[in-house]
Amino acid sequence: MRKALRYLALMAIPFLAGCQQMGFMMYALTPEKDETKVEARYAGLQGKTLAIVVLADPHTLLEYHEVQLELSDAVGSNLRKNVKDLNLVAPGRVLRYLDENPKAGSMAPEKLAGVFNADYVLIVTLLEYSTREPSSISLYRGKALAEASLWPAVAPNSDPRDPVKPTWQSETIKIVYPPEAPQGIPVNDDRVIRIKTAQLFADELAKNFYVHTVPDNKKPLDRS
Repeated sequence: MRKALRYLALMAIPFLAGCQQMGFMMYALTPEKDETKVEARYAGLQGKTLAIVVLADPHTLLEYHEVQLELSDAVGSNLRKNVKDLNLVAPGRVLRYLDENPKAGSMAPEKLAGVFNADYVLIVTLLEYSTREPSSISLYRGKALAEASLWPAVAPNSDPRDPVKPTWQSETIKIVYPPEAPQGIPVNDDRVIRIKTAQLFADELAKNFYVHTVPDNKKPLDRS
């Protein structure tokens, strides 16, 4: 019996070696992921204090009263994870100020940054937002259309006659969730849709401020 086991073990050695060689060949022949490193559009947020202000029209806020908190929280979480030593003004503090000051959305952005003692304010203006398919009461699909801009606070010794310009401006940001479904999906409520839409939106917006990678088939155009 022992001789038989020894014989089987010896016979298995070439087979195992062949498997190892085959595994190495498969590894060597497997193409690496085609990804491109994308530099930040603006990389100056490290160590700074940032306030995120989400603005929307009254109709959107009436129907989706949590959208400001959900988007600002998602964007802030993404930035905090990827931008070193970033200090964020609490979203609740920003929302309280917006609620108590209805005209805050029309304030000069640099003055709004000063309200929160922030180095920068990120203004996100929602142009469109919904969680349902048009003319449907049971199919859900998250849609967000927005523009964003980053503004610095006015320095104490700056000339008030000099206009303040945004440090960075986005093109129109468009998010759809689920992105590849031909139509909306049936769910019990839109909470999951809202959260996933906010996460996709946050990824699309926040990556402008840190180095990241994208698949080559989604490589952004060089706009420099």
